[in-house]
Amino acid sequence: MAIKKDVSFKFDSNLLTGEVIYETLSDTRLVDPYKTAIHVIRIEEWLNDNNMGYEFGNQNLLIPENNTNPDNKYSLDSVRYSHKLLSLNKLIPFNAALFLLLGLDVSALMLPPFNQLKLFNYYQPEMDSSRPFEHVFFITDEFDELVYSRFVREDGKILSDDLIKLAKDNDNKFFQDKGLRHILKQKKKISNTEVIDRNKKINNLWNELYPELNKSYPSKVSIYREIIQIQKLEIKEDAVKKIIANKAK
Repeated sequence: MAIKKDVSFKFDSNLLTGEVIYETLSDTRLVDPYKTAIHVIRIEEWLNDNNMGYEFGNQNLLIPENNTNPDNKYSLDSVRYSHKLLSLNKLIPFNAALFLLLGLDVSALMLPPFNQLKLFNYYQPEMDSSRPFEHVFFITDEFDELVYSRFVREDGKILSDDLIKLAKDNDNKFFQDKGLRHILKQKKKISNTEVIDRNKKINNLWNELYPELNKSYPSKVSIYREIIQIQKLEIKEDAVKKIIANKAK
């Protein structure tokens, strides 16, 4: 993983003017940094045009690679936090999912004015109406794909695995291939750790319940079923038997 420091993206056109600087920029970044830079400038333009008194009037709040604390420059804590949200079986709120697709710092959603955003239930106002903050996000391809996705639940949340599918399977390719391979590699490591932890709990329960064989439990299979019920596992009795047998070897 190659990391560059203080990488600048400049824009100077009738549609977009400004500069975005990444304190650090990895070649495994999930979202194209150029696209994220465009989103950052659009957000800043709306905040400035609407006199929001944006307390965090710098890009450090919006870019995971940047840090609002000058003493912690080049920190990757926010990047790791974003990646952690995409680990196995995470249920992600709509706003956070959209920020991940845009390559923005999810942590910003805890602070004003971002903590006031109501994106999931947002609908485009009439053409002669003023444009609320939500509209900045509404007109993005990422919003359009997410809000109409079959993966999004009625409460607006989406599973991490489904968000990855959405990001990689559409024509827009919201997540870059190299960054996606890095995330999937991390997910595999986490998955293996979880399997080890699950097997350890199964064996501990077996050791606890086995003395009750022929007393509380008429057979080993009944103990396997009890373990499955206690741990709320989605595996069969034979799988529990193999896990216990492997431990005994």
